[in-house]
Amino acid sequence: MGDRTYVILQVLRDHEDAVGDIIEKSGWKADEGYPQPADPHRFYLFGFEDVNYGELGFLPDLEEKGIPYDSSWASGDEYGEGTRSCRFDSEGNKIVKELYDADAGIPLFKLMELLHDFTALATAIREKRDALYVLPWDEQIHNGKLFLTHQLINPTQE
Repeated sequence: MGDRTYVILQVLRDHEDAVGDIIEKSGWKADEGYPQPADPHRFYLFGFEDVNYGELGFLPDLEEKGIPYDSSWASGDEYGEGTRSCRFDSEGNKIVKELYDADAGIPLFKLMELLHDFTALATAIREKRDALYVLPWDEQIHNGKLFLTHQLINPTQE
């Protein structure tokens, strides 16, 4: 059946009901009474048990509706911990990143190669920072609405 794990889906509190409806319509079932974050007025968490490869099949539905999220999975036998994030930039573009915890650093051998060239080292650090950067939650409701507006104007563009 696959490699199953636990997944936590974090959304903005404003999207809780819409996400709950999407989850229900998709046939998934979130854990009842999942503990909420330290800032329960801003975020809402859904927990899911036994998720095949940590992949929640309804995430594209959230993206399509302009709903930002973080979907974080625990490690399995064939993969490590990670997070799939969806954000919308200030121009209404959708940005989806899938990052594994193991990708967080620059390999030591690479750093050792670059120690003699500070410009190359700084470039490698900036590239890693940019690769790992996920837009903050600020303005996501507004930016998600911009995304939806762009979809109304040009439905074939992502």
